[in-house]
Amino acid sequence: MTLSEDEVDYKVFRVMCKKLKQQLGDEAQKIMDKIIESTYQHCVDTVNSVNKTYKEMQDKINYEP
Repeated sequence: MTLSEDEVDYKVFRVMCKKLKQQLGDEAQKIMDKIIESTYQHCVDTVNSVNKTYKEMQDKINYEP
């Protein structure tokens, strides 16, 4: 966003890029938030799965017939 100018003047017309840059930045932020949220949920699910498996194995090992 800092590499392009907000307005570019040509001989016949002017290109206004500021709004487009803001919209692209907002969309990029939304995508990043979704990626972070999905990664967090994957980590939580994995830890819960490992914990469940550990408890099941612990119960089997500690079981006395």
